[in-house]
Amino acid sequence: MNLNPEIQIIRSSHSSSKLNWDWITSEISTSLSEILEDDDWNRKSSLWMMIWRMNPPHIWHINVIKRILEETDRVILFLWSANVQDYRNPFSYEERKYFIEHYFSEELKESKLIVEWLDDVWNFEKWVWILWNKIQSTFPDFEWYLNIYWWDFQEDMALQAISEYVNKLPVEPSKMIFTEVSRDSLLIDWEEVSATNLRKALLEDNYELIYKLVPKKISELIIGNYSKVLDILKSP
Repeated sequence: MNLNPEIQIIRSSHSSSKLNWDWITSEISTSLSEILEDDDWNRKSSLWMMIWRMNPPHIWHINVIKRILEETDRVILFLWSANVQDYRNPFSYEERKYFIEHYFSEELKESKLIVEWLDDVWNFEKWVWILWNKIQSTFPDFEWYLNIYWWDFQEDMALQAISEYVNKLPVEPSKMIFTEVSRDSLLIDWEEVSATNLRKALLEDNYELIYKLVPKKISELIIGNYSKVLDILKSP
C-alpha cells in the first residue's frame, strides 16, 4: 500500500509465535512517547482512535484498548460495518457496542471511551468525510493530534482511504500518527487470534477455544447472542 508521505507511521516489530502481551505494551508505548515528548502535545485536545469491526471482539481488541486507556484521557472506537449483517458481520452494531460497553463500563462512565458506529461506504472520499464529521461532532475541541491504531498496514482499507484523502481534511497530516499493533503470529492452540477464527469456533460449538479467544467478562454475552445469528453464520 502506498501511504501519504506526510503522515507519521509507527510500524510494528512483533514477530513472536506465542501469546505474549508485552509486545503490545511496547508498540503502544512507542507511539505514546513520541506524542508525550512533543512540546505541542495537549492531553485534552488529543484523540486516540480505532476503526475496527470487532465482529465479535476478542482478546487482542480488548487488550489493545485496555493498554491505551491506561495512558490516555480520550479514546473513540468506531465499530465499522454498522450497516452490514452477513457471514463476516453476524453481530449488529448494537450487539457489538453492548459487548464493549459491558467490558469497559467504568471507562464509559468517566467518558474516557466513546463507542460510535461507522457504516460501510464504498466511496473512499465520502467515507473519510463522514468519519471526520463524526469526530468533529463528538469532539468539537479537537485540534492537535489524532493517533490511530491499526492491526495491519498492508490490508487495512480504512487506512488506505484516510491516507489517500487526508490532504483534503482541515487537519495537518503531520498531526496524524498511524500506529500498527500487529497480531501476526499471535496464536492460541495454533489458531490465529482473529474474529474469523472466533466466528468459526462459534459455528462449531468449540467452547474451549471461544473461552480462550474472548475475555471471560463478555464470552457469555457473545455465546448467549450466538443463537440469534446462527442462520447468518451458516450462510456465507
